[in-house]
Amino acid sequence: MRNLESDKRIGTICKRFREDVLHMTQKECAEEIGYSKENISSFETGRNANNNRIFLYYVSKGLLNYTTIEELVGYYGND
Repeated sequence: MRNLESDKRIGTICKRFREDVLHMTQKECAEEIGYSKENISSFETGRNANNNRIFLYYVSKGLLNYTTIEELVGYYGND
């Protein structure tokens, strides 16, 4: 089952990474991946979080140097 809060959080973090670190527009990112700008927008807003290719693109560009797994999944506890 999808967690919309988690989908939005991951998308927002990826958007910040794209803008702040990669200095790319959605269009530039889409062209590099081979997707449409609308696909990137949907992923970054959490409307289409089932797109592993977009997420893996961000990871390959250094996303995990920008954030942590805990921030991505929203887990900060000690459980």
